[in-house]
Amino acid sequence: MATDTHTVMRCLLVFLGFVVAASLYPAKAAERVKAAERAVAAERAKAAEREKAEAKKIAELHTQAENGSAAAQNSLGVLYSKGKDASGRGLAKDDVAAAKWFRKAADQGHAEAQNNLGVMYAYGEGVPKDEMEAAKWYRKAAERGSALGQSNLGHAYFTGQGVAKDEIEAYKWWLLAKAQGNENAKNHCGILEPKLSALDREEGQRRAREFKPAKS
Repeated sequence: MATDTHTVMRCLLVFLGFVVAASLYPAKAAERVKAAERAVAAERAKAAEREKAEAKKIAELHTQAENGSAAAQNSLGVLYSKGKDASGRGLAKDDVAAAKWFRKAADQGHAEAQNNLGVMYAYGEGVPKDEMEAAKWYRKAAERGSALGQSNLGHAYFTGQGVAKDEIEAYKWWLLAKAQGNENAKNHCGILEPKLSALDREEGQRRAREFKPAKS
């Protein structure tokens, strides 16, 4: 009899366990769903705020660019050149617009924009491909002290793209870019130096020492 009683009690306890579980788990599941919904809503709100801030930033940049700021014009050119990122931030890619804003800034002597416009001409992005025009803008940037412009002009001289091939002049510009920490120029110097005669290396180094950046 005692055994039957214990069995009955165990069955009752198991049954009560199921009853309790049945009453608790739906509540926990519902709470988890609500928590997930709250998290999604919060993330959407953050995303909307980021989009709003990004749109405001771009609008302000447009205003500054229209008002003649060379820095803003170059930044706007970069945004158009890069296009939207993976999260959808930025501006739709538009190489013609990018070249337009780079030119406006470049015409004001903005060295980074001058180099950027040179790149557009080198690859025919937003403008007709023109290696001579690319080299012209690289030179303007390089003479103003742009490490990228100097590295790109060095490459133009090394390959003879847009200018007469001249390894000493290429070495000069790569030395100048290398001194500013440009890694491409550093690598190119390492490749070119062993190929130059001692006299040619000395001449390239002398030209680099005598270089004076153009005044703004």
